[in-house]
Amino acid sequence: PPKPPNLTPPPQPHISTHMPQLKIHSLCEQSSLPPMSKAKGTLLGSSSTVPLKIWITHVPRSNGQTNRSVKTVEGKWKVRQVIVLRIIFMGRRDHGVTVGTTPVTVVGPSKIWSEITSDEKLERSFMNLDGEAWERSRLKWADCCVMQVYIECEGCKNEEEFKENVLVVNVEGVEVDVSRRKKLRRPKNEEEL
Repeated sequence: PPKPPNLTPPPQPHISTHMPQLKIHSLCEQSSLPPMSKAKGTLLGSSSTVPLKIWITHVPRSNGQTNRSVKTVEGKWKVRQVIVLRIIFMGRRDHGVTVGTTPVTVVGPSKIWSEITSDEKLERSFMNLDGEAWERSRLKWADCCVMQVYIECEGCKNEEEFKENVLVVNVEGVEVDVSRRKKLRRPKNEEEL
């Protein structure tokens, strides 16, 4: 007897940490989506250069607030506004490229916010796509890693305010434009048109 037709749709391709590197690389290049990772965040923007493909993600807090206790250079504890960014790197050179060598800065409309370096519990960290600690600093072709950094964003009382004001993230000498991800404000009524 003939087999009944298969009515289930074919699985959609997704980028998983268990795929071979070549497959991950080609899917990321075609879709400009970051590889699937346990180190999740909200995508803010991406950039593609010769040595690296970079995705900037924001890690939201459950309460949406930015206030955290931060140890200052003088060793005192102060409340600061802090945002957590996870930056996903994918190598695009056979001989490799070193990542994590320069400070990350974020450009807002009237300020430049910097990575926190005075507090050891908020130091940058590296992980692989499975969320495990990553010790290497060099990425070869199609290798991926995630760098987590804490940015002091003075004047942003909550995460939404940060996302509305961020324009560019400077990482590894590359300016990643994240302003195009902002939503345009719609007029409340016809008088505003």
